[in-house]
Amino acid sequence: MVGRADLRARVMSNVVRGTLQLEGEVFQRGAVKIPLIKGATLLDARADGRPLPLLHEGGGHAAVLRGPSVFSVTLEWAAPLTPAPGRASFVLPSPAGATISGSIDLPGDPADVRVEPGLITRRQTAAGRTTVDVTLQPGRPAHVSWSVRESTTETAPVESRTL
Repeated sequence: MVGRADLRARVMSNVVRGTLQLEGEVFQRGAVKIPLIKGATLLDARADGRPLPLLHEGGGHAAVLRGPSVFSVTLEWAAPLTPAPGRASFVLPSPAGATISGSIDLPGDPADVRVEPGLITRRQTAAGRTTVDVTLQPGRPAHVSWSVRESTTETAPVESRTL
């Protein structure tokens, strides 16, 4: 059973890449199939620094771990970015965990950031990037979207005369 999940995501030009650290415990003795994540394209999976073999079933990924023991799994994932006029969005993968917290690194200074379902706990902008800390609902994919602010240069006032 996954007890805690820590998600990190970074938006690049047309893709979102991230890591997901899952910690939990296997209670049964012997080999046990543990559901890990749904709705993601996995690039790499490791347990204690070693490659982790995965099963793909019903749109989700699971690992077979030996128990009883605690485990720590690191997953690298990617998701497509969906652009729309004035907005961009993507779907965060949904780990089956008791608590899910994360950090999302977005380009620029977005006007309106939404995470549904989820809660934004902190927002910080520096060096042309915005970092948003979130808490997510376990087992449900979160839809992240934001609107883009248009940056324009201010024009100097010009004197006008009317006759």
